[in-house]
Amino acid sequence: IQSLVDSNSFSDVEDVKKSILDLYIKDAAKLDRRQGSAKASSIMRSIPSYLERHDRTFSPGATKKNTGIRDYRMTIDDLSESMMVNLCYRITEPSVDQASHSDEDDLKIYMGDTGLLLTQSFRSVACNKGAVYESLLRGDLNINQGMYFENMVAQELRMAGHELYFAKFNHEDSKRLQEVDFVIVHDGLPTPIEVKSGRKTKTHASLDRFMDKYGPALGKAFVVHGKDLEATEDVVYIPIYMVSLLRSRTP
Repeated sequence: IQSLVDSNSFSDVEDVKKSILDLYIKDAAKLDRRQGSAKASSIMRSIPSYLERHDRTFSPGATKKNTGIRDYRMTIDDLSESMMVNLCYRITEPSVDQASHSDEDDLKIYMGDTGLLLTQSFRSVACNKGAVYESLLRGDLNINQGMYFENMVAQELRMAGHELYFAKFNHEDSKRLQEVDFVIVHDGLPTPIEVKSGRKTKTHASLDRFMDKYGPALGKAFVVHGKDLEATEDVVYIPIYMVSLLRSRTP
């Protein structure tokens, strides 16, 4: 922020962020030396590619062939404790006791800082970073913006005190496995959150099916979008800056 105030240049801001990101990679390398592997560095460099996937889940085999989640468990936990990443685990059913209904073998890995995720995504691309930022501000950049929006929501939920969970479930209306981006405990009830970075924010089939299947056990659903606050009988549509208001009551 200070760099932008001083220089009014997104290119200068990118230089500062690259320096910070390099420190992250160096910290990951320290974990690697302690564990005698290159897993932490590999995960940090691969987060953008994980989040570009349709389901955004961590795939050990995509990082190194013939590996499974258990090969990375210690490394993932160390990265989480270092606060470089935010982990989001799948829940098998909505509950106020989410940890007891989670599947730790099915998870997403978000970058702890969304601005650094953007820098990580573009650092190997030969382009004018200032122009990239200006395009993002105008909303006309032809990239997968959804992953940045979702990463930002994950970051805000963690800052609000929530552990991160998402849901995958079957529904009789579809042969495909359904998914809800986040499920938190809010006002004492499991609360689903769908993230919509595009223009069609009122279309959310998976969220609707989740509420249809588990409705009596759930609180009011939220859709996070880039528009204004709006509430219907079943869903509250909130701008992304309001996510931090969904605070956890757990100290």
